[in-house]
Amino acid sequence: MKKTFALLLATLLVFAGCKATDPKDAFFSALERNSEVKNAHEVAAISLVMDNEGSPYTFMDIQLEGDVSLETYDMAVKYNFSLMDIGMKMELYKKGEDALVKMPIVAKYVQMPSELFNIYNPEEMKSLQDLVSQESKSLYEQMGESLQINKKGSDIVASFELDGAATKSFLTDVLVDKILKNPELREKSIEQSFQSQKKTWEEYGFAEDFTEEDWASMREEAATAYDEQMDSYCEMIEKMEITSLKGQSTIGKDGYFSSSEFELKFSMYDTPMTMKYSAALSNINKVQEISFPEVSPSGIVKLDDISRGKVSVDDLNPFFGMIQRMQEESWKDWEDSQDDLPTSVPLPETGTPARPSL
Repeated sequence: MKKTFALLLATLLVFAGCKATDPKDAFFSALERNSEVKNAHEVAAISLVMDNEGSPYTFMDIQLEGDVSLETYDMAVKYNFSLMDIGMKMELYKKGEDALVKMPIVAKYVQMPSELFNIYNPEEMKSLQDLVSQESKSLYEQMGESLQINKKGSDIVASFELDGAATKSFLTDVLVDKILKNPELREKSIEQSFQSQKKTWEEYGFAEDFTEEDWASMREEAATAYDEQMDSYCEMIEKMEITSLKGQSTIGKDGYFSSSEFELKFSMYDTPMTMKYSAALSNINKVQEISFPEVSPSGIVKLDDISRGKVSVDDLNPFFGMIQRMQEESWKDWEDSQDDLPTSVPLPETGTPARPSL
């Protein structure tokens, strides 16, 4: 999930600031300067709508808003999820060594290790942004007349529409071959996952008897999990029958791309689908004041305590604590009722079983 968020953020930040005055120059200058964006306020949404026999059905809808720093990974972001009509909310806060997460179901804020938020270091994020920027610029240059760049008032608006073949070629050449199958990104992701697991096991005292072979096996498991996830993404893209991709981006008077919208139409398993992505950045490279929610100590539980079983169900969610107590009481009542039942059927003096009366 974190990798997907980082990729979406890097793709969005491709539309960074520029100072060129010619509309076309302004657009391509923005693509080249995406790595200059260090922090911003972000509002974004992504949705997947399925055509269920002529009736549109929103399978997934994700909305987020907050402040993010790509240098320190400090953030204050709120998410709204909707998956198959089930809604969830989540909040992420990180500032320096402090990190809080408000997760679905859990009633309290969870205090987490801040290093779990460090998806990529600044150099790696810049490399990812540059890669997306270069490939996007190459794609836009090949669009020719399909890319329309015009000045509207104080804004510059760029729009395009590609057919299915061109879109599939771009997704395969860039997303699959240069990102999902990128060997350098693969090694870094696997190593990060392995080191995170290793640190957790060491901190909780589970690795006292671990050998080098055990660590090697754990790293191999991390590699297998990563490869399986990337393979599933590649397989999904391969199965997509793409109809079109269209988008529109706006450069505001401050010289930054203020908004972007994309719409991808495709089919999978004979089901037409539409994926929409919209995003807007503001306060780019301005100091973002990361504010934590005002929470009393009693409203916070530590992830370490949850992992060690030191937190009761009541502390996590009073409702589920009540359900647990009801289940325990029902089980105790059932056990008590068994004590009142006879343990055997008495036999008559003849030694033959008693015949039940009808």
